[in-house]
Amino acid sequence: MRPLAEVRAMASLASVPQWSKDIKSLRSGLELSQFEFGKRLNCSAMAVSRWEQGKQPPSATCYLAMGRIAGPSFGWLFWNLAGITQDDLQRMPTQRAKSKKGPRHLSTAITVLEIEVARSEARATRRDALFQDLPTQALRREYKTIARAEATFARLVADHIHILKSYV
Repeated sequence: MRPLAEVRAMASLASVPQWSKDIKSLRSGLELSQFEFGKRLNCSAMAVSRWEQGKQPPSATCYLAMGRIAGPSFGWLFWNLAGITQDDLQRMPTQRAKSKKGPRHLSTAITVLEIEVARSEARATRRDALFQDLPTQALRREYKTIARAEATFARLVADHIHILKSYV
């Protein structure tokens, strides 16, 4: 019969999500402490610990950074968790080539995305100015939710731009 602590440890490992195991595998493969790994990702060792225990998933920004650290083959695992697929990158030039304006390059796509981020930031500024003028608390809450989603979108697109620039 196994000791209770060993049974609990085995049960704990079984309940850890796959993304958590992949993060720990990457860190261990790099032979980095949680502190050193966190420093590379601009986050705390405590955050890395929570990820490895499956208590909290990393942000898309951290997944993108892990993908860059891991390299192209293992990196796609993390990029997929951030919402980027290989199909997304392969489709971009093809979709642009079918447009009436003729073939477009990846640099054009990057420019379009940079413009979208700037527009998103401008919308956020205008929306912030409207918060105080909204008549009810419920509307203010809704606009705050929209503002948070817009900020998350802008950060994610900015991270995608950074990745795309490595292909140009």
